[in-house]
Amino acid sequence: MNLEDAIIEALRPRSRLAVLRDWYPGGLTVLQVFERLPSDLKQTLVAGETEPRERRKNALNQVARALFVHIDAGLVRRKRTRVRTSMVDVYRLA
Repeated sequence: MNLEDAIIEALRPRSRLAVLRDWYPGGLTVLQVFERLPSDLKQTLVAGETEPRERRKNALNQVARALFVHIDAGLVRRKRTRVRTSMVDVYRLA
């Protein structure tokens, strides 16, 4: 499964409780989408020779770029919302 297809699957709610939990902030953050990806795909995104923190940052940037591809195609919507004390972008299926 490629990254773009896996992101669409990760954005789909898994249960009724997930629908309500995701509805309140308006969607999922990039980190939440990354955590919902299949483990083998996460391992390939994080693979590399650099420092672990830098590898995770690069993996999150790849997920964000793939989300913007879906936004441009009209499959995903982005919304800026407040989570605790900061403003973050959340994503949901259109």
